[in-house]
Amino acid sequence: MDIDNLIEEIESMGRSEKRALESSLTVLLMHLLKWKYQPQRRSRSWQLTIKTQRINFSKTLRENPGLNPKFAQCLVDAYQIAVLKAAQETDYDTSIFPVECPWNLVQITDDSFYPD
Repeated sequence: MDIDNLIEEIESMGRSEKRALESSLTVLLMHLLKWKYQPQRRSRSWQLTIKTQRINFSKTLRENPGLNPKFAQCLVDAYQIAVLKAAQETDYDTSIFPVECPWNLVQITDDSFYPD
């Protein structure tokens, strides 16, 4: 058994799952930002995207409990990208959005939570 390759493979899987977690979280946060800052454009499509990404995010976190300690940094990284993408899609300046994520994990994953 090649221990070095096995370790490399396990680390690679962990990085891949972290990327999946960040990706779902980024899309979710971007849509929550758009929901909050563009209420006139709210749509069923946005709502379904939020629901889908909540499921993807929660599933990845549930299936990879080792990612829990990395959640805080994932949130910071995902939120920074979400702000840029939300600004791009809304044509708003990034300064309109909070510097730090305004929502906690419970709100982010709560299917009934939609920011006003």
